[in-house]
Amino acid sequence: MRKIGKSVCSPSHAWIDLHRYQRLAQAALRQDLQDGAFSIHAVSDQHIVNAYHLIEQLANLPLRTLDALHLAIAQGIAATGIASADAHQIAAAKQLHFAVYPFTSVGIVKAHE
Repeated sequence: MRKIGKSVCSPSHAWIDLHRYQRLAQAALRQDLQDGAFSIHAVSDQHIVNAYHLIEQLANLPLRTLDALHLAIAQGIAATGIASADAHQIAAAKQLHFAVYPFTSVGIVKAHE
């Protein structure tokens, strides 16, 4: 345990807080899905091929496979914007001319076009 100001913090307290926030995030995601805030799209072979091409096209960025796949699907469904907390994915989305909605643990910051 360590003292922080007037309160005491232990590893078990940190785990409890993390677990609580994880449950809150899962509940919010579940509610967003029920409210239709997201649309779900199947991954096609063409999306995978397009992701491969994005990795080549954006070779100046450390674009990971899953990030490229998300961007390829976004292109395939004609999305105009991407919400992400990942700096590499944000940089790639900007190069692909998506409106970018970066977010942190407190929510979406603001759109970057």
